[in-house]
Amino acid sequence: SKKRNTRFTVAALSNSFSTGGGGYDFEHRVQATFLLGLLAEGFSPILSLPIVALDFQARRLGYHMDDLVVHCEGIGEEIKLLCQIKHGITIGENRTFKEVIRAAWAAFNQSNFNKSKDKLVLITGLIPNADVLRWICSQANVSSNEQDFIMRTQEANFSNNDIRNKLRVLRNCLAHANNSIALSDREIWEFCRAFELLVFDLAYENNINEFLIHALIACNSDQSATDVWGFLIDRVSRYNTNSAH
Repeated sequence: SKKRNTRFTVAALSNSFSTGGGGYDFEHRVQATFLLGLLAEGFSPILSLPIVALDFQARRLGYHMDDLVVHCEGIGEEIKLLCQIKHGITIGENRTFKEVIRAAWAAFNQSNFNKSKDKLVLITGLIPNADVLRWICSQANVSSNEQDFIMRTQEANFSNNDIRNKLRVLRNCLAHANNSIALSDREIWEFCRAFELLVFDLAYENNINEFLIHALIACNSDQSATDVWGFLIDRVSRYNTNSAH
């Protein structure tokens, strides 16, 4: 879905909005949030750069993390978020998390992935241990090298057993994705620098994310914010079916 040149595109939406019926799932709501960001000329999370285009279900374009690809405008270049969306997921050595890491590792090693700028993003609902994985990735980003990163995760006064256990899970899942070959500390550090966990509170009514979404819509449209939001969710469900971009 390409960005238009019209400012406040949200206001130009048809008023034949779908009000929804409870059948929309978490993935559509997350995708609709990014579509709203595109139409309102907003900025992406993580990169804090203008969103210029979106690709839905982008496997056909060669992306391994394919639920949503967010294209952002950097300085003289395009920077991407490659997103996999899982409402409920356990961070552990289970089938679903292994599949996510396998897809992320494949994407990380593609020639069209900029390891220093593009991001691999697992988007979830409110899940246990989210803060632990986010801490690991944030420390990778502020570490000067792999030795610094490993020291931060192992130091008793700086880390804890939950962090060390989750890093071990990540190592094992990456080895599984790498044809059962263990990654070096440098490879683990570089991967964690590119990997992000983004948590959305969108699964239930009266959540803070939808409150802010409705506020953004109200700033850009005279139509009912509830109706516009329902329209966007309905639209992305169609985009998914057609792998729109």
